[in-house]
Amino acid sequence: MQYPNKAPDNQLEELVWDFSEAGKIHTGDGLKRSEVSETLRLCHVDTKELWRALHITARQHDKSGNLGRDFHSPDKRSRAIKHWKEGRVMTPPVIRLHPNFTSEVFVQSGQHRLGIALELMPEELPIYIEESEFAALQSTLPSLRLSLIHISE
Repeated sequence: MQYPNKAPDNQLEELVWDFSEAGKIHTGDGLKRSEVSETLRLCHVDTKELWRALHITARQHDKSGNLGRDFHSPDKRSRAIKHWKEGRVMTPPVIRLHPNFTSEVFVQSGQHRLGIALELMPEELPIYIEESEFAALQSTLPSLRLSLIHISE
């Protein structure tokens, strides 16, 4: 599959990300504060490199040609776009090593956010990863680096 080359129909020009510690609760649907992984680390990665490493299921398009499939809540994409259009921040997606394919990654959380971001084609994207997977992820995503952004409450 080719890297997406269309600007999203939502006319977003910029995505503003939430790097706060408190914002990590949004890394998964319905998480309680006690369920948020304490070993998530904020990183940045080259967008095209991430695209090439994504497992095929994360690169599929829906009927409208938008990235990201969702069988349970088809309006999540439109809610995310609305959220960003209102100038609000969103939590970066969580990317993990694929358990069955050594050179691929998958989106544990934030598929719609990632799909919208990929359509805007920024040079790099913020992502969360599990600290224990950093070295292995870096072999798949050589541009992966820990963020220098100070995360505050």
